Amino acid sequence: AYWAKSEDDGFFMVINGVEAECINRASDPVISQDGSQVAWMVEEEGGMFAVLDGMKGKSYQNIWGLTFSPDGRLAYAASDSRERGFVHIVVVDGQEDQTYLYNGKGQGIKAGPLFSPEGEHVVYIANDGGEAEYTVVDGVRHLNTWSLLGGLNWGEGSSIVFDSEERL
Repeated sequence: AYWAKSEDDGFFMVINGVEAECINRASDPVISQDGSQVAWMVEEEGGMFAVLDGMKGKSYQNIWGLTFSPDGRLAYAASDSRERGFVHIVVVDGQEDQTYLYNGKGQGIKAGPLFSPEGEHVVYIANDGGEAEYTVVDGVRHLNTWSLLGGLNWGEGSSIVFDSEERL
């Protein structure tokens, strides 16, 4: 899978030699561990959305951090405007988790989402508008009284570490 520049002002994704529709801008593809699924991000004039195996997801102002579980589940982080204001959201299998207010530095989704090694759990770290910081496991918030801030990238170097298959 790869993206290519069209003859017009756009790009298209090529999967197994088949060209997808022309789009404004595409990210590099992310391939599931077993190679059976492909996901990528698309930026259009109205926002961004994830594409999984050719199916478009919901549009957001921004998305990042596409990741697959070992069994092919897709998760990513998104930002959007909502009633609360500008928020960050984790999306797993097309379903939105709770929103986290982002109104300054160090807020919103701070690390993740990541799947546990066996793919059973989804974990991320979020700060809700500077009021509280959480480690979130399968949508359940666990209040952080302290937080270890890892690297700037998702996954490796993140502040989320799995020390065994059973524990975070």
